[in-house]
Amino acid sequence: VLPFILQVETSHGLPLVFSTVFSVSAAVFMLLFLARLIERYGIGNGIGIIFCSEVIVRMVLAVDQISVFYARNLLRPQQIAAFFAVVFVFTILVNLITNFRKKIVLNDARAEKFSISLSPFLAGVWPAIFTQMSVPLFGSELTAFSLFRTAVLIMCLNLLYMKIVYQPRRFYEVVLAHGCGMSPAKGKRLEDLLDHALRQNAFIAFIPLMLVYYLPLVLPFAFDVSFASAGVFGCFGIIVFIGILHDIFEQLQFYRKVKSSAAKHWRLIASGFDRPQMEVKKICLSNSGITALIKPSHFTWGLPVRTAGSAHYLYVPEENSRKAHEILSDLHREWKEKAV
Repeated sequence: VLPFILQVETSHGLPLVFSTVFSVSAAVFMLLFLARLIERYGIGNGIGIIFCSEVIVRMVLAVDQISVFYARNLLRPQQIAAFFAVVFVFTILVNLITNFRKKIVLNDARAEKFSISLSPFLAGVWPAIFTQMSVPLFGSELTAFSLFRTAVLIMCLNLLYMKIVYQPRRFYEVVLAHGCGMSPAKGKRLEDLLDHALRQNAFIAFIPLMLVYYLPLVLPFAFDVSFASAGVFGCFGIIVFIGILHDIFEQLQFYRKVKSSAAKHWRLIASGFDRPQMEVKKICLSNSGITALIKPSHFTWGLPVRTAGSAHYLYVPEENSRKAHEILSDLHREWKEKAV
């Protein structure tokens, strides 16, 4: 953005710079406002739904380009079939990885077991995006060494991003603050299990991130399709579309549980950037006889956790909201006093 502003300022002066910055800022705030409305009155993550329009445009453009190439005899039916076979296999693979959960067993205050779940998409697609931005700094030649270097870079950025946004030590303190603890298992510490789970998820997420980086580069040469058609595999392509559908399905499950429950009115009492934190709070309230439900609003494969466009909300029946808020507040205060 800064080079663009400097270029505009040099060629057109400060008035155009101010009007451009104001227009872009107003557009961003408008999109955030619409996203909030979608999250409050609609289904799915608001920012994800807005991004979905770009993904759909890419898909339509990909099919259009294939039909144009076929009409000009630039593609054979076998090549088109092979391309859509790759699309099918990629979609199935991403769907399986999106639904994968690494379970960690904990004990609640009653010494009863429950599990929290960690997902591979904690860092979103940003490791692949950062790799695309940084690889040209090292040269653009496609060699065996450059392919290996790119793979290592994606893996390292993915693991680093997960550690930054998740922070196993911070979550370990959340578990202790809510009266939960480690379930006896081979003498391992909870911090070590969380760290191992992050590394495992980073490796699993590395597979689709590698594909969204390499497929747009390889497919045009392998099947003679256009780069616009291969772009449907990019960072904001099929993988994000599957993530958005996953978010919508999870929210539909939440509303189905609300409709089928005896309580007619539910109230939001807590929010967090990751689901495991809400799962711990949910178990804590359940031990006090309060039913709680988690409403996800996470831009799966789009934005990582700990961003403005990603959150998980904890709801309880309205008649229990005050008691639930007091329980969580008391636990937080007691933990702060103990920590001091």
